[in-house]
Amino acid sequence: MKRNLLITSLLACAVVVLSFVLFESTPQTTVKTNTQLTSVEKKLTDVESSPSSVSGNASSSSVVSPSTPSSSELKAYRAVIRSKLTGEGATLADFTNTLNIALSMKEKSPFKGVVYDVKFESEDPETDIPPQLGFTFKYDSGEFTNVSMLGLPSQHPLNIVTTLLVQFSYFEGIQSIELADGIHTYVYQVKGEQVTRQKAEDLRSSASYETLSEHEVWSLTLDANLFPSVLATSAGKTLEMDGSELQLEQEITITPITPDPSLLAKVNFGSGVNAKYKVALNDSGPKLEVNEENFMETLVTFDAKPDLDTAQALGVYLVNQGWGFVRDLLSSDEITDSMRSSLIFALERSGEPEGEYLLASLIEDDSLAETDRLRAMMSIAKMGDINSQVALSTLQNMLDHSNGLLAQTAMLNIGILGKQNSRMTSDVTSFLSQRLSIEGAGYSELLAISNLGNSELDSKVLPYLGSQYADERQVAVKLLSRNPDMQPTLLNQMLNDSNPSVVKAITTGIENHSQDFQLSESYQAKIRSRLDAPDILAPTRDLLFTFLANNAQPTALNKSVARKMLETPDISESTLVLAQDLLNK
Repeated sequence: MKRNLLITSLLACAVVVLSFVLFESTPQTTVKTNTQLTSVEKKLTDVESSPSSVSGNASSSSVVSPSTPSSSELKAYRAVIRSKLTGEGATLADFTNTLNIALSMKEKSPFKGVVYDVKFESEDPETDIPPQLGFTFKYDSGEFTNVSMLGLPSQHPLNIVTTLLVQFSYFEGIQSIELADGIHTYVYQVKGEQVTRQKAEDLRSSASYETLSEHEVWSLTLDANLFPSVLATSAGKTLEMDGSELQLEQEITITPITPDPSLLAKVNFGSGVNAKYKVALNDSGPKLEVNEENFMETLVTFDAKPDLDTAQALGVYLVNQGWGFVRDLLSSDEITDSMRSSLIFALERSGEPEGEYLLASLIEDDSLAETDRLRAMMSIAKMGDINSQVALSTLQNMLDHSNGLLAQTAMLNIGILGKQNSRMTSDVTSFLSQRLSIEGAGYSELLAISNLGNSELDSKVLPYLGSQYADERQVAVKLLSRNPDMQPTLLNQMLNDSNPSVVKAITTGIENHSQDFQLSESYQAKIRSRLDAPDILAPTRDLLFTFLANNAQPTALNKSVARKMLETPDISESTLVLAQDLLNK
């Protein structure tokens, strides 16, 4: 009985600190591979045409491209997190935490953010909660990444900002996200200004509990620029732990509020500036050492409540034990799926070159589970300075694998490898250049180049503007829009492409990567002519008019177009408002 109470108490503490299993304690929370796990394949029926699905070259017309706010924008949001833990009819924990988050896009990436007006019912009053706390982040195409809390201690509750921004992100199609209890895969669907996601995998259990049931509702509303605006989530689990059932419930809402322009001036954004804020009961004991006697106990604890220090200690121990030991663990019936995920993550965080070799062996072993090999691919590409030719060669060797999912995931992670490690960028760029020359290359290679994130391959990408597949054209224009020299080519493509998703990707890309952009008189005339074409699709018409209205002067000719738009049937509400605004200028 005492053990039951102890475990229940520990779980309640975990809920307080981490807002239970929905939160990830590591900074890198999204697995940017757009990959699918085995169970996802059963869910693809409704999203076959999504351009982010790796399964083929299906054309898509319903997916829109996210944008970035203009460089002058300052946005602010109110986040409310309600958490409740119950067991055997008793409430073990019930609290509401609130905080405001300001996001500034006034300078080049990484952008600046501020946390303020924090009220945490769950937190020990001895923990330092400053009036304002700065952080930096990157934002691209709907996703917040590279969130730096500027040295804030890893156990500090304001690290929740990282997780909130992950929850506030959205994607197109299938995306894997690494949460506290392992990697979860979702199918994201973007319909206009509304984004939803559906979990696309089976229930997960931990070494310390069994998941009996779970549920989640996640809905994100976008603003007019397709930037995240309002988030509403509700999630929960029913767990069996040591013979007792526990219910975990959590709601998160994020809503826009009026920003305070004076906030940025009050905050220091220097490197490591937040390291001074202490955490109550912060563990200052000796560095953890994993040995034969405490390995399983450490693994079980880490699986239930992961942290980076324990991940590294476990990884070092696994490296010292060697491939045979690791392979036996991954093949053991006594090791749960969640524990296998934890072991692979520990190898990633080991900081040892041998960890890369072990992950490479895992990837190439056909006797191991597909899910674990996918996880290993994601991990081997994110080892940073540890990465070497071993990682690149391993992923290259998997490209011809008979399992198409493994092959496609390897390609996407080659791009991530080149971005994560500057020493590998040249080799990855050269390899992807060669791949584009091979017959049959296309969508997966373009996504890998997108993950790589440089413009050296633009000349190789250019021919894909003529692809018969809209998803390939869409990725190609997103890539090329980063290069100002490609602007005339993209503007010409915009007038001639029949797919609204491609047109949207061009307009968004040009506006995101150009300052004070204005359309020339000759190009305005071309847009006006295209708007009069009888074969133009309604979404394309609305996109082109919006682009014209936002990037040209309200001349008499452009107002004439606005009047025609007001008289056009089946026009969208936002386009009607924009047309009326143009006439009023």
